[in-house]
Amino acid sequence: MQCLRGTLVIAELACAPLLVQLVHAAGAQYLEAPVSGSKGPAEQGTLIFLAGGDEELYQSSGPLLDVMGKAKFFLGPVRIHSARS
Repeated sequence: MQCLRGTLVIAELACAPLLVQLVHAAGAQYLEAPVSGSKGPAEQGTLIFLAGGDEELYQSSGPLLDVMGKAKFFLGPVRIHSARS
């Protein structure tokens, strides 16, 4: 996993905590950003992102999410939104 060092991993699904630990151990940054939407909204760039992770990383990743979606919301640390469901 050395190839991940210095990269940003944006997971568009809620991942197991072990995966998050492995990504960080490899030197990469991780942002969890599950989406509301399906194939049509993905093709049209109108997904809605529900992001969790480091807030500064979320802010700096905003332009990437804006390309793929019409809205994004920061819900706190990784997996906090999963615990609410």
